[in-house]
Amino acid sequence: MCYEDGIGTIKDEEKAFQWYLKSAEGGYSNAQFNLAVCYDNGIGTIKDEEKTFQWYLKSAEGGDIKGQCNLAICYDNGIGTIKDEEKAFQWYLKSAEGGILKDNTILPYVMIMGLEP
Repeated sequence: MCYEDGIGTIKDEEKAFQWYLKSAEGGYSNAQFNLAVCYDNGIGTIKDEEKTFQWYLKSAEGGDIKGQCNLAICYDNGIGTIKDEEKAFQWYLKSAEGGILKDNTILPYVMIMGLEP
């Protein structure tokens, strides 16, 4: 995050991406989430929906609630995968159970899916 945001060093999104990749490949779910965000937004790399989905999936399976929520959004909108509302619902629910509802940005998705906030 230091390279991505320029905290204590010169901002360098490509270096940030490389460090996220190294950590993500090491199995760190938060780094997997950050790497997915890089692919999703073209931070330090080119945008790639399939890689976005793959890394959100790894992050979600590793227990990262933000990864679970963003994976649900991928399934809900067919980002990097085939649209699957049932899987979207399952991941929205899992992220809600993990406490993602403390983040009000997900509340509209949860309400649309019929979950209780």
